[in-house]
Amino acid sequence: MTFVLDFIEIYARGLFYLWPIFAVLVGIVLEDREVRAHYEAIDAAISTPIFVYNNPSLTGVDMKPPLLAEISRLRNVAYLKESSPEPSRIRKVARATEGRLRIFAGRDDSA
Repeated sequence: MTFVLDFIEIYARGLFYLWPIFAVLVGIVLEDREVRAHYEAIDAAISTPIFVYNNPSLTGVDMKPPLLAEISRLRNVAYLKESSPEPSRIRKVARATEGRLRIFAGRDDSA
């Protein structure tokens, strides 16, 4: 893990982070507090911008607007790619995060 963190700090301009896909494959259901704690640990470990990727159909983890609002307060979280199947989700996340995130549409039907 130290090698990965050193590599990020030296070479990366940011971290594009997709929740581990294996969670959905093995049926892991995570609570918001667990997802938040995970992002808090990543945020504390690096100093580069974090690009959160919410893709519930791929990962089985759906980060809803209130959770994303909490995550957006972390020091390094700066961007979000929103790929939930709910077309109005981007607008809801934008309101909840109060401009703290630059949000990108991850689905053609939400762009």
